[in-house]
Order: sequence, then C-alpha cells, then structure tokens
Amino acid sequence: MLLEDGHDAATYHLTGPEALTMKQIAAALTAARGKPVRYLDLPTPLYRASMRLAGVDRWLRRGLVAQYADVVAKGHDIAVTHEVRRITGRAPKPFATWAAEHRDRFL
Repeated sequence: MLLEDGHDAATYHLTGPEALTMKQIAAALTAARGKPVRYLDLPTPLYRASMRLAGVDRWLRRGLVAQYADVVAKGHDIAVTHEVRRITGRAPKPFATWAAEHRDRFL
C-alpha cells in the first residue's frame, strides 16, 4: 500500500465515509463508552488559556488556534474523500463503528 513506490511527497486527505459535526462525534463517543461525552465550543481566548494551563507549548497553542480559526470556524472542513478505499481497497468505517471497536482506549 503506502510502502509501494509512487507515494513519495504525496498528501492524502483521509476521511471516513461521512462528514460529522463535533456534536455528532461526541454522541458516537457517548454511545461507544456508555458515558457522556460533551463537545464544548470554547471562545478563542478561553481555548488558548485552557491549553496554556494544561502546559501546551506556545508554538502548538498558536498553531491550533490558527487551525481552528481557519478550518473549523470558517467552515473549510475537508469534504469526504475516497482516498481510504483507493489506497487500501477497503471502505472506511463509519466513526461510530470505529469508536465502538476502540472503546477500551477512551477514558
């Protein structure tokens, strides 16, 4: 697959079979865990401050805030792609299926 020739310097946008909101992701994680998971849409200053208090390096805080502002807040989310099937020959799993299969990895 990716170890074969032809992938040097390639960029792949890997997605599952559906585009989900953060609230839908939280609902799928809640179902998988059997315990509530809630998505909080924090204002940027609070998001930045919470990362600082958690010890996140300044360069990473800046990058995550910029990424959120550019990608999420402006609605530039990546559309569903077919890269997983093209590269692996298998359909990607729905997020809820993946979450249920990995429930033991969530706190």
